[in-house]
Order: sequence, then structure tokens, then C-alpha cells
Amino acid sequence: MLNKIQSIYRNVIIQSAPIDDAKFYCFFDELSKMYFAIPKEDIRDQEKQLLETFFLRIEPSTNLFNRSTTEQKWFRFLTEGGQPPLREERRIRYIHFFIRGKANRDDFKEALTSFFQDHMTIVWLRENSGVIIEKETEEILLRDDVLSFTEAVLSDFYFSVDFYLGRFYRTTSALKDHFSREQQYFYLSKKILPQTHIFTFETAFPLTVMAMDSKELATILHAEWEDLFRNDREQLETIKLYLENNLNTSLTAKKLFLHRNSLQYRIDKFIERSSIDIKDFKGAISVYFICIFAETILSER
Repeated sequence: MLNKIQSIYRNVIIQSAPIDDAKFYCFFDELSKMYFAIPKEDIRDQEKQLLETFFLRIEPSTNLFNRSTTEQKWFRFLTEGGQPPLREERRIRYIHFFIRGKANRDDFKEALTSFFQDHMTIVWLRENSGVIIEKETEEILLRDDVLSFTEAVLSDFYFSVDFYLGRFYRTTSALKDHFSREQQYFYLSKKILPQTHIFTFETAFPLTVMAMDSKELATILHAEWEDLFRNDREQLETIKLYLENNLNTSLTAKKLFLHRNSLQYRIDKFIERSSIDIKDFKGAISVYFICIFAETILSER
């Protein structure tokens, strides 16, 4: 069915996450579990009504759910772009959430507020989904903390919540791109593993590699390569060799003619900056995919 849609509307966008743009009509295909958006200028009213007969129409979100000035600024930034609402040295990360089933937003937000710390901002993007903006502190939320919260919500409110714990980023204009990429990882992972409720980059990225087509995947890998290594070829070679040597610091240092402590410092700094634990198998394999792609790109230059 989506092939027919694509042949009729050449400017259609098809992806695993909703498209929240006022210039598009967005629909959900239950059969393929994919979202597609058609520019409003390309579709007539009769055609829109016909599509609504066969597909679920995804209404554009409004900012009415976000009551504070800070929440409204973040909402506009995430849906429209521009400069991020805050400028500071501390990094931030996105914790995406999706509510399965019917829930009272006020009750859920109150539960979130009481559970999470003061240095967080909750932004609703749709009636059943949103994102928590967490500032980096010494007491960041861990996966087990979020798991405890999901269990408490299920027990108290009788609905389940899915979360994606993002990585920490500097507050630059690139935050919007980071958000969109993580949202894509989140929705794609939920589709592949519907029984899983908590995702991270380490758990979601391998699923993304398997599920995306080659063109879309190349775009994602290139973005991650630039973000993780910032075109630093030496750092790329160091991390790749460390992973290929099964995380053996001594052997890697010997091959790089480095002191073991110097190599360990580089690895620790990479983990701190990227928010990816490459000493964990899933983190290691995710970053190794990116290393292989980056090495291929560099060899062609």
C-alpha cells in the first residue's frame, strides 16, 4: 500500500517515527507499522478524506500541554528548530517516553515530577508521548531508576510506559538533530521489540542497523561518526583497535606505542564524552559498526 502512496505523492516522507510538521498531513499505516507524511500543498481535501478512511491520521501536537515558559520554548525548539532554549556549560540529554494505553496527563506528569529531579523539564509532544530534558549532574538517572518508575506507574495507574534514555550533548543548535535521530531509534526499537520498555543507544542501535535500508542507514552512520569522533582519525583508529583487541588495554597500547595509562585515559574520556560504555558488549558492537563505516569513508577521501 505504501508503494502506491509513494507513486502517487512523490514528496511523501515514510519513516518509523511520526512526522510532526505543520506543513504535512501525517498518517500511520497499521499494516507496516510505518508513518508517512504528505505536504499539504500536494493533497486535496477529497484525497485527505479518502486517506483518513484507510489510515490513522496523526494530529499535529499543540503546545497546550506545556504550561511553563521553559516547556513552551523547548516544545517550539524540538518541533520547529532554531536555537536551544538554554545556553550553559552543562550537557543535557533527552529521555523519550511513550505511554501505552489511556492515561491522565496531569497524574502522569505529577508522578514524573515527584520521581525525577528538579533539574529536569518535561515536554509533551503529543497526547501520549513526550521528552524529559535532563541536565547533567553527579546524580543522573540510571536504567534501574527508570525501570523502578515504570513498575510503579503500572502498579498505581494500570498503564505501561516505554522510555529511551538518550546520550548527553552540548547545548548547541545540533540538539534538534540529536533529538530527531534518537526519536527514530526509539520508535524503530519499539516496533521490533514491543515487549521491551526501556531502550538506550546501546540496545537500540544494533536494531537500527538491521532494520534500516542502506541509504537511510548511511545517513545515520555518517551523523554518528561525526558526532562521536568529530572527524578525528587518530581517535577513530584508537577506539577501533581497542575494540578489535577485545578491550585489551595492554595489547592495544603496545600496538599504538602508547603507555597503558595514556590509552586508558583516552578510552575513559571517549566514554565520558560519548555517553556510550564501550566496555559493555552492546556498546562496543554499536560503536564498532560506526568505526567500520567511518574507516570506509576516510579511505575514499
